[in-house]
Amino acid sequence: MLKNFLFWGLIVLSLFISQSCFADNQASAETGQAVPAAVTQAAAAPQPRQQAQQKKATPDMYYYAGEKYYNAFKYDIAIKYYYYATQLDKNYMAAWKKLAFCYFKLNKHNYAYSAFKKVLEFNKDDKDAIDFMQYYSNLMEKAKKQKEQRSVTDPLWRAALLPGWGQFYNNQVMKGIIVSAGFIVAGGLTAYSVVDENTKYSKYVNTNENHDIAYKEAESAWNTALIWTIVTAVIYAGGVIDAAVNYDCVESKMIDAGINNEGVPVLCANFRW
Repeated sequence: MLKNFLFWGLIVLSLFISQSCFADNQASAETGQAVPAAVTQAAAAPQPRQQAQQKKATPDMYYYAGEKYYNAFKYDIAIKYYYYATQLDKNYMAAWKKLAFCYFKLNKHNYAYSAFKKVLEFNKDDKDAIDFMQYYSNLMEKAKKQKEQRSVTDPLWRAALLPGWGQFYNNQVMKGIIVSAGFIVAGGLTAYSVVDENTKYSKYVNTNENHDIAYKEAESAWNTALIWTIVTAVIYAGGVIDAAVNYDCVESKMIDAGINNEGVPVLCANFRW
């Protein structure tokens, strides 16, 4: 009796163990070596960094990103995107041009000058680049003039040769116009007065009647000629002295350039005393 009980017990235990092993093997086959499905899906999904790498950046992408910041007046940020666009495409002229504008807005004029120079390599007729290069040329000329040593003889001999030229050489334009115009007018009236005085004096010498009237007319003409001669001489001498005294004035070292309301560089013509 006891033997039969043990025999049937062993059979039942063997069946239970076999069923458990079969269930475990089936579960392993369905889940892939017992790895949870959620973990498998997470490993297979691309990460954000991988997605960014898979989407290749182009020069246009950087350029238009820079445009958004440029239009928002955030030039310090826009400049980075334009720079990346030029690095991806060395011949991207539009990016070089906007890069130059950003440098100009940020007062980094050395970099702006180089960028505009690069634009002219692509298109020598680009109006914006030409205007800005002229503007920078004027600035460099101004800086050069401020350092140069001027001599008193340069405006002196010019003023002596042609009244007003010395003032123009010193960039005192309004004064030069006044000296030149004054000398021309006074010199012309002097010449006219001398001719008139000679005519009236000849009339006085050759007249047979009214000697007193003819004499007074000749005398008046002579006085007028003398006055205008003195005026002409004063204007001439004053122009020469003034040109020599102001040979190293502030105006003489200045070349005026500016930016209009549209951001375009222009050469300013200022009249200075």
